[in-house]
Amino acid sequence: MSDLGQETRGQPQRAPPPPAAPVVATPAPAATAATAGGTGKGDARSLATLFSGLSDPKTSTPLQGDKRSEGKFPSWTSQNWRSLGGSVVGNRLADTPQLDPKKPELPAKIKNATIGGPPVGNVDLTGLKVESSNKGGDGFYHDSTSGTLALAKPGSYKYNKDGESADLYTARAVAGAREQVGVRANAKVAGRYGEAKAGADAFALAEAGADANASFGSNGLQASANTSARAGVGVKGDADLKSAPLLNIEGVDPVTAGIGTHADGFAGGRIGGGVKAGISPKFTGFEGKLGGFAGAEGNIDAHASLGPLRAKIGASGFAGIGAEASGRHLA
Repeated sequence: MSDLGQETRGQPQRAPPPPAAPVVATPAPAATAATAGGTGKGDARSLATLFSGLSDPKTSTPLQGDKRSEGKFPSWTSQNWRSLGGSVVGNRLADTPQLDPKKPELPAKIKNATIGGPPVGNVDLTGLKVESSNKGGDGFYHDSTSGTLALAKPGSYKYNKDGESADLYTARAVAGAREQVGVRANAKVAGRYGEAKAGADAFALAEAGADANASFGSNGLQASANTSARAGVGVKGDADLKSAPLLNIEGVDPVTAGIGTHADGFAGGRIGGGVKAGISPKFTGFEGKLGGFAGAEGNIDAHASLGPLRAKIGASGFAGIGAEASGRHLA
């Protein structure tokens, strides 16, 4: 997956400082694994001000943009972001200078001081009632989505490589609205050798939503609430070919082959925020975040199948400007 981003703005110019008298500098001792980091607990002891009471060592440092490339085909990724301002303050491990255990000879770095594209949450409105002007058919359409939804699940038990987990109760409530207008077209042809189908959609939309979630189980008590809004224009298209059965075995699904492509793009703005609180072995405390992004995003992929086998390769990219603010208090 390839993520491409660009965020630029001219930096303000400052007058050069007056000449200072020559001084003799004494090199600071090199950071070591024992002295480079904070407590890693983010243990704010007072809320008189936003960051008062943070136990030492703590850090306040400007944010830096992220510029890196990593991975290999087909999962290569690249980022190129420039910070327009802001700072990180805290005493978690990621807020304080830490040595890379794989490269201990390099200077200690503050992980949270380097930022990429701002993560912006989007409330999922799936399940809300949709009214369509042409019942999902081709041509011009106007879809309206609105309403509320409440879901509750009884207890469940899971076992995986991370161990056992049991949920005694989970609940989710959603409220939102979306208006979308556009033009769509679909075509499908079937014959002796298989079928081919294609679809395209060009649209404009505006939506807003909010949700609340709660769960209680072996992982403790967790609660969260989120809200988001977005508006813009977009396009998407799909094309797929599927063969007639290549092999028929009684009692087994027919073996077919297929290939297809997908592409989508969106340009506009979105904003999202959320809060989370919990009491559990892994997270006890609360956190909040708010982010916004304006720009363009795009995705493309090609996929193929042969019987139960599946393969997919794709790329995605975005360009624009964004902002993020977040904080966490751990007990």
